[in-house]
Amino acid sequence: MSIVKLETKKLSDLPLNEVIYSCVGDHAGDPFIKSLEKKAKDLKNNPYALWAVRLPYEKMKALCKGKKEIYVLLINNGKPTSSENNFSAHATDDPAITIPDVPKMGLVTCAKEKNYQAFVVAKIIRIVGDKQFFKKKYDRILYCNGQEFLKLKSDPPEQKTSKYLAEYALLLKPPFIVQLDDFRLISKK
Repeated sequence: MSIVKLETKKLSDLPLNEVIYSCVGDHAGDPFIKSLEKKAKDLKNNPYALWAVRLPYEKMKALCKGKKEIYVLLINNGKPTSSENNFSAHATDDPAITIPDVPKMGLVTCAKEKNYQAFVVAKIIRIVGDKQFFKKKYDRILYCNGQEFLKLKSDPPEQKTSKYLAEYALLLKPPFIVQLDDFRLISKK
């Protein structure tokens, strides 16, 4: 299946001194590629899209502080997320809450429970060429729910093989991550 035309880059061309490694799979009953297509379409109509995640919000905000951009490598592990408690909603920023540069976004799908966050996605990139990601070259700074904030080791070990193939990356822009509780979620009909 071919998805909406995306910018392409080599993994080696991305600045990955600090990176978020994210295990992904089918989501809310949709194949992974369909989720990417939806976000790519959202980006055509909005300056950002939201990608639902569940991370310790304050820790992530602290790790992102002062950065201009952050990449998320999407590693499709083929494991679907549970869809029984998911709902889809349009996220609109609440006038009572000021979140700079995050206007009305497209569709967000996440669990009905509270305390969900979303990455603020400025671009989806299709990785071309060598897609092997060598996780052993990084120190894990934070891990939660299949997401890892990684920092390149000062003296990374040589690694010749990897089972981690990064086919897509998300480029995040400030504020990088937002609390979905900060938005009115208007149910999709």
